[in-house]
Amino acid sequence: MRLNRKISTVVFAVLMLLTVIGANKKVSHAEDFSDAITIQVNQPVGDFLEKGYNYQQNYYKFTVYEPGSVKIKFFNPLQSNSDQYWSVYLYDSEYKELCWTRIYGNKTSTESLTTGIPMGTYYIKVNSANWQWAATDMYTLEAEFAASDMWEKEFNEEFTTATNIEVNAEYSGSIRSGYGYEKDYYKFQVKESGYITVNFTNPLQGDSDGYWNVYLYNSEYKELCSKTIFGNKTSTNLTETGVDSGIYYIKVQSTSWNGASVDIYTVKAAYTPSLVWERELNEDFVNATNIDLETEYYGTTWAGYDYEKDFYKFTIPKTGLYSIGVSTPSLNNTGEYWKLYLYNETYEELESKSIHGNKTFHAISRTLSSGTYYVRISSPSWSQAASTERYVLKVTPTTTAGVQATCEHNYGSYYVDATYFSKGYRVYTCEKCGYSYKGDYSDKRLLEQGYLYSYCSTGKGKLYLSWSTVSDATGYQIRYSTDKSFKTGVVVKNVNGQSVNSKTISKLSRKKKYYVQIRPYVKNAGKKAYGKWSAKMALKTK
Repeated sequence: MRLNRKISTVVFAVLMLLTVIGANKKVSHAEDFSDAITIQVNQPVGDFLEKGYNYQQNYYKFTVYEPGSVKIKFFNPLQSNSDQYWSVYLYDSEYKELCWTRIYGNKTSTESLTTGIPMGTYYIKVNSANWQWAATDMYTLEAEFAASDMWEKEFNEEFTTATNIEVNAEYSGSIRSGYGYEKDYYKFQVKESGYITVNFTNPLQGDSDGYWNVYLYNSEYKELCSKTIFGNKTSTNLTETGVDSGIYYIKVQSTSWNGASVDIYTVKAAYTPSLVWERELNEDFVNATNIDLETEYYGTTWAGYDYEKDFYKFTIPKTGLYSIGVSTPSLNNTGEYWKLYLYNETYEELESKSIHGNKTFHAISRTLSSGTYYVRISSPSWSQAASTERYVLKVTPTTTAGVQATCEHNYGSYYVDATYFSKGYRVYTCEKCGYSYKGDYSDKRLLEQGYLYSYCSTGKGKLYLSWSTVSDATGYQIRYSTDKSFKTGVVVKNVNGQSVNSKTISKLSRKKKYYVQIRPYVKNAGKKAYGKWSAKMALKTK
């Protein structure tokens, strides 16, 4: 069964070659660029190499009159083993190598890497793999060309030779498998402020390794953001990046000398005009993005790289309470993702706040005097990744309630002692926003209980009373009645003075039993607080 299949394959390859040779006259040999044989694109030609003789080479040239992409297709009979028999190279008009392909004996059809090219003349070289290998069989060669303005144009290996592209249009490219860290540069222009998202698509690879690195640069070749493209994803967006009008560059390269896939990728500079985005590079106070009050501005930081930071500058017209509020997406955990800082015009830090993933609104709220201020939003450290999702910044006047609602309070406290008129309590006051509350209450103070001395006596219609004095008292209150329960006929007398400790009560009924009590009081601001009544004492007048 295997033998029959192999024979069928050989027969098919031979028939194909005969068909091509019949339709295309075999070209003559050409040993170098200067006498390369002219061929037409999209038309196969047949030829052969003598077996490995002195590394024999055949040269061809073709011309394209508009930009597009080219792929070299090579057909050959099935060989007896899987060794390399031929090598095929593609060059530009300056004889610079664009790509090359090995032809193995166990394949009858091989295609080179698809390569984007500008209009011009190009060369193909076919040679034996080494002095002993190339087959003497006929092969068929074709330069398959497709006109297109949506391909990279080799050589675009550096900023100065970058392929010009339009924003919001998708372009195709390819990279030789990690060869010399081969790179593709693209150049585009934005005509007004906005933000850029570089989109990269690629075929699904066989594993999750890194295959490509994609970079975005400004006109001064300063890196704005970058991302590694992994094999288990077919579409990857770089971080949204706020930009001013100007020239920008995209670079695509292999992750290592053997990293990039030879598959075709696509790249697009997705651009959206906007006046409310940060302007990279706003990495310091001098280059801070100017923002207006009560307007939402958008920004991003890429994950922790070099403590990547965004600076903003704003002006306060008059002294008042203001909130520097930052809204962020819910990141479903409590980790620290960003750090928010507020500075005055001399770059002195006034306050900072950690932005955690389980909260979607964060604010520094405080009283600000008129003048210039700066905000910084950055990753908390090189090892703690700031989210690449956008955040929203807004500086706005606020109220005391607004300040208190957003403040992560830092309380100081002091204790107010209890008095005879009020409870004691602790006062808690936020050192940031001034919010205050009371707690830790204690009972009011109580005057000591006074008591009547046992040597109190009586006279004819009189009571001679003596009592113990009480510290802090400002006077004493006496009550007496012939009713033991003090429900009827109660008379109350006040005695002013803390040190007064006796009083005579006269004009009482003779030979009558009276019940007497005394209590201290303290008076302040028209209010009186009383101690407990003393025990009852019964005295009978004479």
